[in-house]
Amino acid sequence: MKEPWFPSESSIGKIKIKECGEPLVNLAYYCLGIKTSLDSDIQLKGIPKGVRLVRKGFALKIAKVQEGLSPYGYRLVVHHTYRTPEHQKQEWEESYKEFKEKHPELSHRQLVILTNRYVSPVGKGYSPAHPSGGSGDFDFEIDGDMVDLGYKMDELSERCSIYYKNLTPEQNKHRIVIMRVIKKNGLTQYPLEFWHVDYNNALWAACSGRRVALYGTIDSVEWAREHNMLELKSL
Repeated sequence: MKEPWFPSESSIGKIKIKECGEPLVNLAYYCLGIKTSLDSDIQLKGIPKGVRLVRKGFALKIAKVQEGLSPYGYRLVVHHTYRTPEHQKQEWEESYKEFKEKHPELSHRQLVILTNRYVSPVGKGYSPAHPSGGSGDFDFEIDGDMVDLGYKMDELSERCSIYYKNLTPEQNKHRIVIMRVIKKNGLTQYPLEFWHVDYNNALWAACSGRRVALYGTIDSVEWAREHNMLELKSL
């Protein structure tokens, strides 16, 4: 398979962040048809189990995606959304270890490059996706059954790419419908992870040819609360 295009670290790092101050909200409150997966190992301090936090604008966009997919019978299943920079760093380190076990022949530098393709690094001058509140990882189901898109959630392989071609006709049909609805609503998918959707953050800007993003890093739930950027409404 030809190496798929994806935004480089340098291109994402060049995105200017103009933080808009939009609050983190409960995704399920704004997207009533969504299903929440409970497989996430991240528990945010002070947030009820099962609540997935995202920026309000992103929540409204996801609600539109669900609305657009409903006529085709799809239901969104949300896995991972906002995570703190600390959690993001842990995710990066776990992925690095996984790649190191799979590819012992690679040098440290090569492993870092490979890991950065799949997990946003946390560092000075770099705005990672999930800590912005403008990212989400989604599965899709029809009548309670998970839709087969040719990969498994959080799988680290070429099958997860939005460009992957070795699919069955049914898998390809599902992907085309889902991608069209996501794009129509102004969101982007990370090229190497079909399930990863972005809006208004640096990765979204890099993938859509923009120079400015409106969602910067939110350090913690406590930080968001202190800066009036947390809106917790329950169903």
